[in-house]
Amino acid sequence: MIILDLIYNLAVLVALSVFSGFIDQRFNRSELNGKIFQGLLFGITAVIGMLYPFVLTEGIIFDGRSIIISLCTFFFGPISGVIATLITIVFRIYLGGAGVLMGTLVALSSFVIGLIFYFGRYKKSAKPFSSGQLYFLGLIVHAVMLILVLSLPSKMIVETYKTLTFSIIGIYPFVTVLIGKILIDQENNQNFLRQIKESEEKYRLLVENQTDLIVKTDPEGRIIFANTAYCQLFGFNEDELIGRAYTPLVHELDIPIVQEAVKTLFVAPYSCSYEERAKTKIGWRWIEWEAKSVLNKKGTIVELIGAGRDITSRKEAEIALNKRLEFEREIAAISTRFINVEPTLIDYEINNALHRIGEIASVDRTYLFTLSEDGLYYNNTHEWSAPGIESQINNLQNVPINMTPWWTEMISKRQNIHIPKVADLSDIANAEKDLLEKQNIKSVIAIPVFMGDKLTGFIGFDSVREEKFWAEEDVLLLKMLGEIFSNALNRRRSKEALKKLIEKQSAMLLAIPDMIFTVTHDGIVIDHNTPEPGKLLASPEDFLNRHISSFLSKELSSEFLLVFKKTISEQKVQQLEYSLLSNDQTKFFEARIAPAGIDRLVVIIRDITEQNRAKKELTKLNRAIEQSSISVIITDSNGNIEYVNPFFTKLTGYTPEEIMGKNPRILKSGHHSADFYMKLWSDIKSGKDWQGEILNKRKNGETYWEYTVISPILDKDGNITNYVAIQEDITQLKLIMEDLITAKNKAEEMNRIKSLFFANMSHELRTPMIGILGNAELLEMEITDATHREMVRTIYRSAMRLHETLNSILDISKIEVEGIQKTERLIDINNLVEESINLFRAAAVEKGLIVKYEKSAELKKIYTDDNILTKILNNLLSNAIKYTDTGSILVRLYCNEQNSVVEVEDTGIGIAEDNLDIIFEPFRQTSEGYSRKYEGTGLGLTITKRFVEILGGTLKLKSVLGKGSTFTVEIPTHSSGANTSNLFPDSAEKPVPVTEVKNDIKLLLVEDEIVNAEVILRLLKEYYNIDWAQNAKDGILKALENNYDVVLMDIGLRGEMDGLDAAREIRKLSDYNSVPIIAVTAYAMEGDKERFLENGCTHYIAKPFQKNELIRIIETALAFNK
Repeated sequence: MIILDLIYNLAVLVALSVFSGFIDQRFNRSELNGKIFQGLLFGITAVIGMLYPFVLTEGIIFDGRSIIISLCTFFFGPISGVIATLITIVFRIYLGGAGVLMGTLVALSSFVIGLIFYFGRYKKSAKPFSSGQLYFLGLIVHAVMLILVLSLPSKMIVETYKTLTFSIIGIYPFVTVLIGKILIDQENNQNFLRQIKESEEKYRLLVENQTDLIVKTDPEGRIIFANTAYCQLFGFNEDELIGRAYTPLVHELDIPIVQEAVKTLFVAPYSCSYEERAKTKIGWRWIEWEAKSVLNKKGTIVELIGAGRDITSRKEAEIALNKRLEFEREIAAISTRFINVEPTLIDYEINNALHRIGEIASVDRTYLFTLSEDGLYYNNTHEWSAPGIESQINNLQNVPINMTPWWTEMISKRQNIHIPKVADLSDIANAEKDLLEKQNIKSVIAIPVFMGDKLTGFIGFDSVREEKFWAEEDVLLLKMLGEIFSNALNRRRSKEALKKLIEKQSAMLLAIPDMIFTVTHDGIVIDHNTPEPGKLLASPEDFLNRHISSFLSKELSSEFLLVFKKTISEQKVQQLEYSLLSNDQTKFFEARIAPAGIDRLVVIIRDITEQNRAKKELTKLNRAIEQSSISVIITDSNGNIEYVNPFFTKLTGYTPEEIMGKNPRILKSGHHSADFYMKLWSDIKSGKDWQGEILNKRKNGETYWEYTVISPILDKDGNITNYVAIQEDITQLKLIMEDLITAKNKAEEMNRIKSLFFANMSHELRTPMIGILGNAELLEMEITDATHREMVRTIYRSAMRLHETLNSILDISKIEVEGIQKTERLIDINNLVEESINLFRAAAVEKGLIVKYEKSAELKKIYTDDNILTKILNNLLSNAIKYTDTGSILVRLYCNEQNSVVEVEDTGIGIAEDNLDIIFEPFRQTSEGYSRKYEGTGLGLTITKRFVEILGGTLKLKSVLGKGSTFTVEIPTHSSGANTSNLFPDSAEKPVPVTEVKNDIKLLLVEDEIVNAEVILRLLKEYYNIDWAQNAKDGILKALENNYDVVLMDIGLRGEMDGLDAAREIRKLSDYNSVPIIAVTAYAMEGDKERFLENGCTHYIAKPFQKNELIRIIETALAFNK
C-alpha cells in the first residue's frame, strides 16, 4: 500500500537535497571543508526526515534516511558519508524504540552500499550514472532494508512487510533516482562552472601574459577588462581602468581614421581594423587594432572587444624604408636638377633642395654653411626652417671659426658631427654648446663639405622641438647632398671666374678709349673695334676691306704705308701723330702701329685733341701760378715740399733750392700750439680740406699772417699722394681788422657808458620827483585854504609835466641809441585797454569830457609786450584829453583777420591836412614857436609810432581840423617769434582797491633817501602798519625779527648791498619764501623791471608815483600772496 506520510517525508528530503548545490558553489566538494559541509547537510537532512517519519508503531519509524546516506556517500565520498551516517545513527539511538537496531543497520548498510557504488563510479573514470544505475542503487539499498526488517521484534515483522514493502521497493528507488538526478545536475553544473572558471583562468593567464593588448568595454566605452600589456603600455593598473571611459591620446593626423573605424563597430559587420599612433608612457607608438562588437540574442551591443598590437618597430622600419626610397628618389631628382642648372638659379635650387630634404627627414632646420676665402669665417648662406621655427640665417654671418674650435677641428678632420643631445655635450665643446642652446637646438648633425682637399663648409640638420638620434641614412643623405651642392657651387665659381675674366678683358678693351684697326702690310683694313662709334670720321662701310688711300689723303696714306713697312721689317711698335679736319674742326690723333705676324698689323689710334688742349690749359695754369701773388706749395704725402711758386720765394725769402725736400714746419713762428698743428694734420690726413689763419716766419725772422687752404690730392683708390697749400698774405688785413676791433670795442664801451648815463639820469631825476609829487599830494589833502591848495596843485602839475617830459626824452633817447627789445607774453588786451581808460578817466572828467568804450564780442588773448602797448595807449589817451576841450573820447577795440585794432577817437581841435605828416617827427607840434598854444615836448606821437613799429604794427591817423582826430593802432594777434614770457597771470595784475584801513597788515619799507621814505610813510600810515629801514642790513634784520606781509624795496640802496642783494637775502629767510617784495625804484629804463622780477622781487613800481598807484600795487601784491 502507498503510505502518504512516507511520501511527504520523502518530498521534504528531496527539497532539502537542493541545498547541496548551494554548498557546492561555495565549498568545493573535492576539498575537505566541502566534504564536511556536505556530510553535515545530508546528516541534518536525515535528522529532519526522522523528525517527520511514518510511525508504524511506537518506536518503529520509517523515513528516507537510507536514500540520503547512500546518495551522500555515493556522490561526496566516504568522509561526507561517515559524517551523515554518524549523525543519523546518533539521532536514531536518541529517538530509541524497538526499531533502533534496524534503523542503525539500515544507516550502516546504506553507507556501505553507497561507498561501494562511489568507488565503482571512480573506477569508471567518474562517469556520471544514468537513471537506471541510480535506480539500481536505490533498489539494492532498499532490498537490504527489507531484509533488515527481520531485525525488528518478531511480532512487527509481518505487519511491516505488509504495510511498507510496496513503498520501500516501489517508491524509495524512484525517490533515489529523483534526488540522485538533482545531485547529478548540481554536480554537472558545478563541474561546468568549474571548467568555465578554469578555462577563464587559463584564458586570463594566456591574455595577461601575451604581448598583445586586450581591452573590453561596454557600449559607452567604460572599460570592463584590460590585460597587463595594455595597462603597462599606457601607464595604469587594471583597477584604475575598470569602470573608466579611458581612450588613449591619438595623434592628430590619425584622429579622422580612428573616428571612421569606430563608427563601423555600431553597424554591420560590427567590426573594424585600423592603425593609429597613440600616446603612451614611453612616447608615441604605432598600434594595430582589431575590434569587434559582442551582441546579445536581441542584436543589442553588450560589449566591445579590442585586440591591439604594438607595430612601432614594423612601422618605423616601413617609414625608414620609405624614407630611404624617398631620399634616394629626391637625391636623384636633385642631382638631375643640378646637372645643367644655370649659375643664377643655383641658390634657388639649393634652398629648394634643403626645403624638400628637411620635410622628408622631418627636421626643424636644414642649412648650408660656407667657409670664407681666407678660411677665417663661416657664413650661413642657405637655410630652410620648418613652420614655427625661427630662422637663424641672419644671425650666423661672418662667424669666426675660433668661436667654435671643437666644431672646426672635427670637420677639418673630415669627421661628422652627430649630437643627439646638445645638453650632454662635454666641457671640450662649451663654446659650441652655448651657441647651439642660444638657438634652442636639442639635436644636431653636421657633415663637412670638401672640394678636393680643401674644406669649403658644412651641411647640417637641426632638431629644435625634440631630441633626435640621427640614422646612418641621414648621414649618407647629407654627405651626398653636400657633394652635390659643393660641385654646383664650384661649377658656379668656375663659371663666374671665367665670366669675370671675359668681362675684365672686355672691360679692358672697352675701357681703352682708342680705336683699334687690323690692316694688312699693304694697307687694306680688314677689322676694327671702336668703343665709341661716334669717334669714327667715316662709317665702317667706307673703310672696311678697302685701302687706306681711299679714305685718307695721299700724303697721310703714304706716310702710314712707310710706317707699316718699317714696323714689319723691324717687328717693333712705331708711333705716328697726325691731324684731320672734321666738321670745320681740326682733330689730333696718335697712332701706334704694332706687328701682328709677318703680314698684318694692329693700328691703335687715340684721339689726343683734348690732351693737346689740356696741355695748353696746363701751360696757362702753370703760368698763372708762376705769376700769381698767392703762395702755392705742393708736398708729398709725408709733407715734404716738392714745388713752390715764385711768389713763395718773394714772400718767405727762401729760394726753391733751399726749400725743396724740406717740411713746411721750417716756417713756424712759435705762435701756434702743438694742438693747433695736430688738428691741422688730423684733418688733411683724413681727406678733409683745412683752412685757417697761420702766423709764419720769413727767412729773415719777420712774421707774417697767411690765410691758408690745404687740400689732399687723392689717387683713384682714395689714397693721399700729395698736399696742395694755397696761402694768401693777410698781414695788412689783420692790422686793419685789429684797428676795426679796437674801434668796435670803443663804440661798444661808449654805448655802455650811454646806457649807464641814461640809467643814472633816469634814477637821479626820478628820485627827487617823488619828494616833490608826494609832498604836493599830501599838502593838497591837508591844506584847506583854496588859494594855497591851488598853489600846491600848480606845483604838482608842473612836477608831473617835468616828469612826463623826462620820460619822453629818456624813451626817445633809448630808442635812438640802442633800441628797445620787446618781451612778449599772453595778455588779455581788453583788460589792458580798460586799465588805461580808467587811469585817464578822472582827468577827462575834470575837463568835462565823456569817455566811451566799445569792444567787439570776438576778442581773444594775444601775445605782445604789455608794457609797450600800455605806453602806446597812455600816450594816445593823454594826447586826446590834452587836445580836446569839449565833447567826448571814444575808444574802440576789435579784431580783424590777423590783427587786434585799437581806435582812439576824439572831438578835439583836429589837425590840418598839411600837418598830418609832421606831427610824428620829434619835437614837432601843429602850433610851434613862441606863441604855441599847447605845452609839451612834441615827442609823444613820435615815441608812440616807434613803439607801434617795435610791436610789428601800424599807426594810422585820420583828422579834420576843428572836428577831431582818430588814431588807429593795429598790432599782430599772434607771436612774431620774439622772446615770450608769462611771469604773471592776468589775475595777478588786476589792482585791488583799498576799502578800509588795514592796521593788521605790516609793511617794511627799505629806503635810503630820507625824503622819499618820509613821503611814502605819510602816504601809507593811515592804511597800513609800516616800518622803515634806511639800509639793506637793517632791512634784513627787521625782516628776521618781524613777520611782514609786504616788503617795499628801493633798488638803488647805497652801501655794501643794493636792493636786489637785500631781496635775495630776505627771500632766504624761512617765513619769506612767498612774501611779496615790491621793487620801489627810480630805475625805469627798458629791461629794468624784468631784471628786478628775475632776482627776488615779485612786483614793480617806478618812481615817481601817485598815492593811488602805490596803494594799488600793494593791494595787488597782497592779493597775489593769498
